Amino acid sequence: FWVLATHGDDVAAVTPGGYALSGWQGGRWSSYVYTDRPVYRPGHVVHWKGILRARVANHLELPKLSTIHVTIADQDDHALLDKDMPLSAAGNVAGDLTLPATATLGYYNIRLRNGPASDDPDADAGNGSFRVEDYRKPEYQVRVSPAKARLLQGETMPVVIDARYFFGEPV
Repeated sequence: FWVLATHGDDVAAVTPGGYALSGWQGGRWSSYVYTDRPVYRPGHVVHWKGILRARVANHLELPKLSTIHVTIADQDDHALLDKDMPLSAAGNVAGDLTLPATATLGYYNIRLRNGPASDDPDADAGNGSFRVEDYRKPEYQVRVSPAKARLLQGETMPVVIDARYFFGEPV
């Protein structure tokens, strides 16, 4: 199913599966850990957030924790952040991490744990990820021009697609 929201002329639609606190299926916790975008460059600031719930019987509850241990590590598991952080009354934890100019390229992992690293699998409370990549100058640009601003489900609409190299020739 879809969730549809309107405010004046603005319309937003989302499939709630991605936001259903199903990002971590470990033991007694359910969570959703995300960043403001999926890819960063060395030196950029990563804005991240985690939403945590405790699994109790067949429902979710706010966690009865005041802190959660957060580790952000590169693909070689070198931690850039490794500390206990306050958990809000709403079960949220958030922060910013400035990547060093010499940051390793690749996948980074954000881990939430109920306490520092241990062998207890129930301590794992959440997981999220992002990538760090070098800037690559784009070789071409694609422009899509729709015939109208909005359409209803089932309607068709012609669009004009123009793809050109930056030196002007078509792709």
